Amino acid sequence: METEFSIKGFWWLPENEEEQLAGILTYKPGEPIFLDLFGAFSKKNGELLSEQHEIILGVSSSGQLFTLVDTSVIQRKSSIPGFPETRILVNLIYRGLHFSNSAEIRFHTLRVEFSNLDDWVCINGFLIDVDPKKREAKIEYRLPPEVECSISDSLKVSISFFAKTSLPRGNPQIEATVRQEVEFHIISDQEIPIGDLLRYQYLLNTFLRVAIGRSTKVLRLTALTERSKIEMGDFTCEKPISIYFSQFGDFSKLRTMNPLDMLFTFPRIQDRFGAMLSQWFREFSGLEDVFHLYFKTIYDKHLDLTTKLLNFVQAIESFHRKKIGSAYIEKEEYINGLYLRICDSIPSDLDTNFKNSLMNRIKYGYEYSLRKRLEDIFYNFNNGVIHELFGQNRDVLINRIVVNRNYYTHYDDRSKDLCEGSRLYRLCNNLEVILTVIFLSLLGFTDSEISSMIRDNPRLMQMARMD
Repeated sequence: METEFSIKGFWWLPENEEEQLAGILTYKPGEPIFLDLFGAFSKKNGELLSEQHEIILGVSSSGQLFTLVDTSVIQRKSSIPGFPETRILVNLIYRGLHFSNSAEIRFHTLRVEFSNLDDWVCINGFLIDVDPKKREAKIEYRLPPEVECSISDSLKVSISFFAKTSLPRGNPQIEATVRQEVEFHIISDQEIPIGDLLRYQYLLNTFLRVAIGRSTKVLRLTALTERSKIEMGDFTCEKPISIYFSQFGDFSKLRTMNPLDMLFTFPRIQDRFGAMLSQWFREFSGLEDVFHLYFKTIYDKHLDLTTKLLNFVQAIESFHRKKIGSAYIEKEEYINGLYLRICDSIPSDLDTNFKNSLMNRIKYGYEYSLRKRLEDIFYNFNNGVIHELFGQNRDVLINRIVVNRNYYTHYDDRSKDLCEGSRLYRLCNNLEVILTVIFLSLLGFTDSEISSMIRDNPRLMQMARMD
């Protein structure tokens, strides 16, 4: 997915194969995917079809099959004399197979290579022996054994290794290259919808993001299905189907990473890798909104600081509500009891709109306040790891979070604790550190391990600083 391509071919809708249009499919890493057609899909009576198409099928000039999924017409141009042109935005590309509808898109294995995955795994198969006295250098390579763990009775995840070799032609031979590459393999015991496999891919991506402390990108994504089986004599294999989707960001800025700069590497958790990954998958089902709020915020480099602050605070509130506690008293007890008594005590001669406003304000009075939730997380969660991390500044930080959340939600009176510019940037960093501690806890690390990982990481310690 890090290599751009432009495919010339013919394209059609599954229900109307007779009408095939010439066009060019363009994929560039970090940009939207476009299909530019010379013409426009239409009904048999000539009327133009709707702006969205679930599936578009295609065949390239070299005979490759393409399935484009979740497409939307974003531009049409026409001229007389001449012919119409249509630009279509594409969400997903499947290269190598045709699917007539979304329900058919099922696979049993998804293979994904992430940026910095090889840095995190820290395992290689090279044996290098250089002896200057003998003027001899020996380089051997053996594929490391696959690491496999069970997530459930029907799902496995493995870390798989393979090597690419390069022997440039030339006389004399002056170089040879062996490059090790690493992938996650998500393996189901039966073919399941691609949406489920992509969800598991997302969870592996977020797991790796927490581990290395840096946003990662999908570099290669392929899938296996019985439908792509190839038989050559006695040999049978399944041809990998390549998958592409838009990932925004500059792929040219991807770089290797020193494992010492990561929160944790694979060797550190090798003996509990399966348990941690299973735990991460389980936690997602109950904390999906927390995951989405946090990870969409850190992946969007163009997000303004105000939105970043509100997203982080909302993620912390949601985590507390679902994992620690949600209310002073039960909702039904409050609504059917105390809430009614408070409403009855409101003077009846008040303006109706004012009265309704008061009733709406106290409708959720049974829930913990943001300040209460933050105090719980600072003082009680993980035996006070966050409490110790921010030291004497903890109460100041709690107040600052509350004041700024309230101001940037309602834009009411300005406070001396209001943060703007660089102060708001640092406050967002403080919140990201708090959420990092929460995610490390969800993975199953002990309090002492979390404290050690944070304090041994210069980047996070810098982010934990307050002005």
